[in-house]
Amino acid sequence: MKLKNKHIVTLNEAIMKYVSIFEKKQNLRFDYWLGNQFGEIGEFNSYCINFSDIRIDLEYDIPKHEIIEWYNDSLELAMKDEQFINYYHWLLRKGYKLK
Repeated sequence: MKLKNKHIVTLNEAIMKYVSIFEKKQNLRFDYWLGNQFGEIGEFNSYCINFSDIRIDLEYDIPKHEIIEWYNDSLELAMKDEQFINYYHWLLRKGYKLK
C-alpha cells in the first residue's frame, strides 16, 4: 500500500515540529538532514543526532543538555575505540525512568 501525499506531508510537518521544539530546548540550530534523508539524522550546530533520540529527549522531558553530555561522552569513547551505548540506555544507566 502506497502512502498518500497528505500522509507524507503530515508526517514531515510533525517531524519538523519536533525539530523546532528540540532546537529551542537545547539552544541549537538545525542545519540539515545528513545524506538528504529527511527525518533520519539531523545536524544541529555540528552535533549529528538521530531523530529517535530527539523523540526520546522530548517525549520523556529529559533535562536540557543531557543529550549533549551523552553525545560528547560517546564521541570520546569512540575516539578511544571503546564501546559506547545509545542515548536511551545511557539515560537508563543515569537512573531515568523511561517506561
